[in-house]
Amino acid sequence: MRYFFAFLFILTFACSQQIDSYKIELQKDQLNLYLKFSHPINKDTIVQNKKNIEIKHIQRIKPVKKKYSSNTNEELLLYSKNNSLIIDLKTQIPYKIDYKIQNNLIHLRYVFLPKTSSLDSQYFLILLILCGLILALFFIKKSVAPKQKNKALSIKHYFIDSKNKILSIDLNNTRYIVLVTPRGATLLDRIITFNDAT
Repeated sequence: MRYFFAFLFILTFACSQQIDSYKIELQKDQLNLYLKFSHPINKDTIVQNKKNIEIKHIQRIKPVKKKYSSNTNEELLLYSKNNSLIIDLKTQIPYKIDYKIQNNLIHLRYVFLPKTSSLDSQYFLILLILCGLILALFFIKKSVAPKQKNKALSIKHYFIDSKNKILSIDLNNTRYIVLVTPRGATLLDRIITFNDAT
């Protein structure tokens, strides 16, 4: 049984490819990575994930970490995992991955997308929500407001003596009778009046 596992290990090692060389070029808005292998590459061995590329059946390599810009957080990683080569780009700038295969050469192209300001879109979204709320409140106020005509405020004074008086206040079909004294004002009565003229 151990000979069988040794044979499988040797067969896996013999069938896997080896990286001969790699080259990194940085252009204005893209990063180019050229990988040269010992044998021609099959397209089925390349798996493109969301943020990295995996090339299967590649011999283990020493991890490679290359900084491609002056920013300390931006680097290109090449490492082995489960008999595969993983190519990962660490950056804060959004990008898309493109690749071409030419015999035993793979050209990976990381195209950096223009950075959209998420802060501007957040402000726009907040302003849009506020405008929507203001419009909703305006329409609610219009629909809830009474459909009748509001009468003008009318106040009549009736003096009892030099210090005390009675006020008759008419407002929205309601008459308020108020006693005003030097000590303060007291509501005496509230009378609801119905007028036919609406």
